Amino acid sequence: MIRQPFLNPLFKVNGALKRHEQLRDANNAITLSYIEARRNEEPQDDLLQMLLDARYEDTGEPMPARQVQDEVKVEAQIEVEAQIEIEVEAEAEVEAEVEAQIEVEAEA
Repeated sequence: MIRQPFLNPLFKVNGALKRHEQLRDANNAITLSYIEARRNEEPQDDLLQMLLDARYEDTGEPMPARQVQDEVKVEAQIEVEAQIEIEVEAEAEVEAEVEAQIEVEAEA
């Protein structure tokens, strides 16, 4: 529970923590196997390929699969948060338009 560690005690009591850990482990296994499979495929033009092609300056070694996985998770979280922000702003604009229309109708 990276995002809400304060809920861990509650999740332990109601059993949800074990289920969340199982889901996390399954997700990690799936994404790691996909990353390893992509290392052996034709290069593609996407973020994952960019991470797979990255090399450490000092050793010339590629990023380990776990590091690639962590980077992808960070990028995915940034995208989700950006999308939520866009939706919240759009919702606020709609609410402002509705309120303006209500005021116009009330004045008429």
